[in-house]
Amino acid sequence: MLISSCANGTSSIFSLQDFNAEPVVLTGHEDRVNKAIFHPMGEYAMTTSHDCTWRFWDVETQKELLLQ
Repeated sequence: MLISSCANGTSSIFSLQDFNAEPVVLTGHEDRVNKAIFHPMGEYAMTTSHDCTWRFWDVETQKELLLQ
């Protein structure tokens, strides 16, 4: 998988095994996302934003688990 940061406040997760699959889009930030990373186990992702928040996501369900 590959995760990207976007200026529109979203992050996208792309499959590297299925290039035709639509990316999963994580939404919630109110300003541009400046960093997006995976947890070393690959089950979670974390994003930070210029809105002064960071979010912890479940990759499988695309649900936000924590907002600070």
